[in-house]
Amino acid sequence: CNDLGLPDRGAESCISSCDLRVLCSVSEPCPGGSSDASGRPQFCNFDSGEEEGGFCEPCVDHPGACSSLGLQDAGTQNCADVCAIPKDCSDSDPCNTEYGEYFCNYDYGDEGGFCEYCGGLQFIDDCNDLGLPDRGAESCISSCDLRVLCSVSEPCPEGTYCDHAFGDTGYCEGCGDHVHECSNLDQPLAVDDCARSCNLDCFDTFSSEFTVSGTYFLSEGFDGSPP
Repeated sequence: CNDLGLPDRGAESCISSCDLRVLCSVSEPCPGGSSDASGRPQFCNFDSGEEEGGFCEPCVDHPGACSSLGLQDAGTQNCADVCAIPKDCSDSDPCNTEYGEYFCNYDYGDEGGFCEYCGGLQFIDDCNDLGLPDRGAESCISSCDLRVLCSVSEPCPEGTYCDHAFGDTGYCEGCGDHVHECSNLDQPLAVDDCARSCNLDCFDTFSSEFTVSGTYFLSEGFDGSPP
């Protein structure tokens, strides 16, 4: 539009009326306040790579959807950074988890708050260290897939066992349905803690064989857990 030799108003009309693509790069991001007809902000897709850049695209409705657009890593990251617009949430209107894990921070008290991304949070203490109100921390802990640290002196909650991945310490894991899941663990301490915490009782192995009218039958019972 600017190269057509138009007067200023003509160039402005060309830019606003035509479906044009805006170039962008690391050094020249999409213009602040740049938006499409729907008013959505735009991010750089970096279709030509992080060094070359790409074109501005309108933001998706949910920042977690950025990973489903088939973008290169730089484009996915820029999409997530630019499009991370807080969404209000409450008990009656929880966060949308279709594209990832989010929790409600309850910054407005019992009335609700806005959604925050669980990405980067690994442990319960990470939620407690965010400075959230009590209900926000509770939502973070219950909504995000967090790992619980454990040790010989700090066992896991009921229904879980310590994997002792680091020897005396490790992470809590959910109990399985069969005792073999305990015996197949790598760490001896984990085997013991799994068998003790998950209460998986063994039956004796048995087998019997017999022949009826020339047909051989074998009946076996294996170690297992009661139903």
